[in-house]
Amino acid sequence: MPTFALPYWGYSPTGRRDLPEPFRWPPSPVTNPLFVPERDPSVNTGEPLRASAVDSGAAMPHTSFWSFQTALEGTPHGMVHVGVGGYMRLVETSALDPIFYLHHANIDRLWEVWLALGGGRENPTDSDWRNREFNFYDENGKTVRMKGDEIVRTAEQLAYRYIECSGALLDASEPTLVAQLQGDAALLAARIGRRPPLAEVQTLTALRTGSKLGARPAAMQVPLPPEAGDALRRFEEGTVGNDVVVHLQGIVLLEEPKVYYEVYANLSGAAGDTAYTSPHFVGNLDFFGIPKEDDTDHTVHGGNNRRLSLLRVYAFLRTRGLWSDQALTLTFIPRGYTEDVTPTAVLTTDQVYIDQVSVELR
Repeated sequence: MPTFALPYWGYSPTGRRDLPEPFRWPPSPVTNPLFVPERDPSVNTGEPLRASAVDSGAAMPHTSFWSFQTALEGTPHGMVHVGVGGYMRLVETSALDPIFYLHHANIDRLWEVWLALGGGRENPTDSDWRNREFNFYDENGKTVRMKGDEIVRTAEQLAYRYIECSGALLDASEPTLVAQLQGDAALLAARIGRRPPLAEVQTLTALRTGSKLGARPAAMQVPLPPEAGDALRRFEEGTVGNDVVVHLQGIVLLEEPKVYYEVYANLSGAAGDTAYTSPHFVGNLDFFGIPKEDDTDHTVHGGNNRRLSLLRVYAFLRTRGLWSDQALTLTFIPRGYTEDVTPTAVLTTDQVYIDQVSVELR
């Protein structure tokens, strides 16, 4: 139907980051079925989500699908889930909140925006990805099984499109405040990012940290072995391998997530370094799908991992002589999900435990 349209929640760092008004007014589940009282109270009263929580700017530059989807899965996908709170906080219950649909429609739209940017961006062609089947339900409740390859060309297969993604190549993608690479750094990141991945992940270092993060900034020193420098130079000069990754493993929530953490690499101490507009910004540590566990020995938990691409920051640091082959310093800055939250006001104990951190070439 050419006159029919479905909405999406078009949050952007420079636009409307508050919960759309129909979902919060009037504030009664009796008179407004879109209102869910279990959400974070600040979200339900219209407080904007923090800009770094919704900015897709760290995902869009990737030309590799796997690097792109890993970044987008965290920010804004997981960040918005936990930021809204309530049912949206958990994988098992998130679809009970009506905002789930609008949020996922926007994630789908961002995927289309990424594809429209071109430059080698394309969906995977491997058989496992294309032929994996999913269960859907028709209007009569009957199960319909469809393969991934049958639902990725939305205009052709599903008869819908996003108006921004039609026509000519998009010039600026989504609005973003993430620092954009320039000059040699942009060339290095683009050259590496367009290559095929390594056949096997190469781990430069793996450090058992046993770190806890709370309401105040924390730095994590990750020593690199003597051979890391040579490995990185071979990686830069090679023809395969398209990402440098920080892999955080064995993540355990000690408290319900009241804050998230912006992650920075090798801060120089300059003013503004710990704003996410800084080129030292790696990405966000999000907690969607990570359970709160009472675990006294904090063993590594399968699946409780996060991967953050270092490629953009690595290219910036390397081309400006700020990268060290001896150690990587990661700094975790706590932020409230909404702009009215001060971490020290809402969090009095440690929130999260990280068992291990690795630096990998992929």
